[in-house]
Amino acid sequence: MLLQNGLNIEKPFETFENVFRCVLFTAGQIIDNGVVRFKGVTASPVGSIHNKNEKLGEIVSHINTQHFAFREEPNIEHYVWNKAIINCAFNSICPLIEIFYCNQEAVVIARTVIK
Repeated sequence: MLLQNGLNIEKPFETFENVFRCVLFTAGQIIDNGVVRFKGVTASPVGSIHNKNEKLGEIVSHINTQHFAFREEPNIEHYVWNKAIINCAFNSICPLIEIFYCNQEAVVIARTVIK
């Protein structure tokens, strides 16, 4: 089971028969003293990289918990690309949020660029 987000992370494992891929839909935040808080956004999809889904239900039932929900997904490749595109947008915007919060001039520039 591969839990790493990103494109083509399954490539080194393609020769193995049963390789499952999960696209994590979780959020993390560093809080006091380096403690990290994680929260599931929605159930993370899990699927086979070879479309061999006969063991998928069993795998999902073993890893599914109250705090980290997983679900079966027969077309995992769709979610891999979906998450890659979402990450491109969020990863470029998130570092700017603190700048916008602290600097009114940056907010004016950002609004101008968006217009």
